[in-house]
Amino acid sequence: MSQPSSQAPLCIIAGAGDYPRLMAQGAKRAGRRIIGVGFKGAVQPDFIALCDEYNSQRVGSIDGPIQFAKQHGCKELILVGQIKPACLYTMWPDATARRIIGSLDRRNAHSIFGAICDYIESKGLHVLPSHSYMDDHIPAAGHIAGPAPDEQLARIARIGSNYARDIAELDIGQSILMQGEQLLCVEGFQGTNNCIKNGNYPAPEQPRKTLSKICKSQHDMRFDIPCIGINSIHNCQASGVSSIIIEAGRCILLQKDQVLEQCRANGISLIAIEREESHSHIPTLPRQANDRELASSICKILQERGIGNCAAVCDGVIIAVGDRQGTEKCILRAASYMKNLRIGRIINWIIGLIFGYKNSPPCPIILAYNNELSEREEQLLRKHRIQSIHTSAS
Repeated sequence: MSQPSSQAPLCIIAGAGDYPRLMAQGAKRAGRRIIGVGFKGAVQPDFIALCDEYNSQRVGSIDGPIQFAKQHGCKELILVGQIKPACLYTMWPDATARRIIGSLDRRNAHSIFGAICDYIESKGLHVLPSHSYMDDHIPAAGHIAGPAPDEQLARIARIGSNYARDIAELDIGQSILMQGEQLLCVEGFQGTNNCIKNGNYPAPEQPRKTLSKICKSQHDMRFDIPCIGINSIHNCQASGVSSIIIEAGRCILLQKDQVLEQCRANGISLIAIEREESHSHIPTLPRQANDRELASSICKILQERGIGNCAAVCDGVIIAVGDRQGTEKCILRAASYMKNLRIGRIINWIIGLIFGYKNSPPCPIILAYNNELSEREEQLLRKHRIQSIHTSAS
C-alpha cells in the first residue's frame, strides 16, 4: 500500500476496467490519500495496489461503502469504473438500495445511480464528477489522431452526432454507428463495443463506417462519462470503422497512448467536436409509464427522428431498438441478452421473497413496433416469449 499524504483522503468506489487505476494515479499526483472500495469480482489488482486503505463490497451495497469512507475521514467520494447493466436485474441490494430503487418511477442506469449519488450526498459525502483528476485523458476540440477530416467526414460527423444525441437523450445509449451518411447501428443495453460489433459484416462496396459517441445534455457526470479505450479501437478496426467522433471535454480516452498509436497505425480518424446546443428538443417520456407505454413512446419518437421502427423494453429499461438492420435484429438482441439474465433475475426474486423485501416477479420483454412483422419475426416473438404492441393501434 502507498503511504498516506497530508491532504484529506479521497474515497474511490471502483468498478471494472482501467478507469479506477487512472483515477487513483491522478489523485495520487494531486497528493490525495486513497480510500478504495471495490466491487467483488470486478476490480483490478493494480487499483487495489494504489489504495492506502481498501475494502471489498458486493454490487448493490450502499451503506457499506459510505460507512467505510466515513470511518477513514473522507469528505469526498468518486464513483468510477464499469458496472455491467445486467446488475440492474441481478444484484442483491442492501436495505438502503432497495428503498431507493423502490421509490423510482423509472429504473434505468441514470435514474438508479443518480438517486444513489443524491443519497450519498445526503449523508455528508460530496460526490465529485467522475472526470476529476482526469484532465490528461479528456481531449479538447479538434483532430486528435489518424487521418485529418475532410468536408465529407465533417458532414457525417454532424449527422452522426445528432443521431447519437437523440439516443442519449432517450436514455437508450451513447453511441451510434454510421455507414456513409446512413445510420447503421444503435447502441442499446449492451454498450458501445457491442454496437460496433453489430456492424461487423462484409460490405466492400459500401462507404466505410463512423462511430459517434455523445452524452445527453443533462448528463450526470457524478457516476458516468463516455469513454473510448483500446478495446473500442480494436473493435472499430475489425468492423471497418474509419472514424470516431467524440464530444470535446466530455469523453475520456483510456489507455490514451495505445489508443492514439492504434488510430495512427490503422488509419482511424479520431476527432473531438464541440457540443451543438441548437439541437432540436426530444419529447419528454411519460413518467410512471408501464413498459407498454414506454416502449410505444420510444418507438414513435424513433420513427419521427428517422432512427428506427421498434423498441424493446423490460422493467423500465430500454433493452434494444430497431435501426437500419431491422426489427428481427432488435428482437434477437433483446432475446439474447435477456436469456443470459433470466436465471439471475429469478434467483434474485426468490431471495427477495425469502428475506421479505418487496420485489416484483421478473417482467417480460415488451416490443413496440410500427411496421408489419414478417412471419419470421412473429415466430421469434413467440419463441422468446416477447410480448408485442403495434404503435399505430395503441
